[in-house]
Amino acid sequence: MQHNLFFIFAPMRISIFIFILLSLLQPIQAQERTMSGPNETGETKNKEIEEDVINVESKIRAWTLSKQYSTKQYEVVDSATIGFHNYVPMFKQSISNTYLGFAGSPYQSNIFFDRTNENEFYFLQNFDAYRTIQSEVKYYNTTTPYASLTYEQAKQGTNKTEQKFIAFFTQNIDSVTNFGFEFNVLKTPGQYLYQEASHKHLNLFVSRNTERLNSYVSVMSASDYLYENGGITDSTVNRFASQSIIFTPISFQVRKSPSDFNVNLLNGIENNYKTISAFTSHEYLM
Repeated sequence: MQHNLFFIFAPMRISIFIFILLSLLQPIQAQERTMSGPNETGETKNKEIEEDVINVESKIRAWTLSKQYSTKQYEVVDSATIGFHNYVPMFKQSISNTYLGFAGSPYQSNIFFDRTNENEFYFLQNFDAYRTIQSEVKYYNTTTPYASLTYEQAKQGTNKTEQKFIAFFTQNIDSVTNFGFEFNVLKTPGQYLYQEASHKHLNLFVSRNTERLNSYVSVMSASDYLYENGGITDSTVNRFASQSIIFTPISFQVRKSPSDFNVNLLNGIENNYKTISAFTSHEYLM
């Protein structure tokens, strides 16, 4: 059973909460064990409490739910540090896209077979690369706690930067029960007037897998914000082109800053999509 609810809610600052939570969650590194046994004369006496360091091999498994959420589809946990230069999600899905010129803006793949459009909500399909739907949620089972923090920044013009932040944590409560969360933020100011994109996504997930019972719970909260300017005016393009200020590789004239261009929407227009999605699945095996 899957149920999606869409409504507006007040923004929350949860970055500080995530850092505090990660610092409080500490893995168990030692276990105390009381030992007793017979001595050389056959008498039994208590020995001192010994603290044994238990070295647990770190293993992590991940899977998604396929075939109407009834089958495990095992996934690879990617912890590699290569390929970080390609941090724009839409280019990770397709090498050629049509978009508004800055990361986080609506896009459409120029390759027909890369147009998956898995989001059931039509008006969010052009943000698929920046969002996670319930069928894409990964569930985990790990012998040791696993956490990662990712921060990436790229220059956008002279005084603007694109930023991406991901906080992830998962841990088993016991051998069959796991919980975790993922917080993903992408924020990009455009080069021109009245351009900005901000995507925030929080996913909390819990799973329990025994010989007879498989249970899953996932809750998502997402915010997708876009500030658009309607494009550069034709008169501005024609005027600058005639003066050879732009579209000329080498020019002795001072090049104009993108903020000097006139746009069609003088005050811009804001679009803000805020959603909450909850999913649960339970299976009992005979």
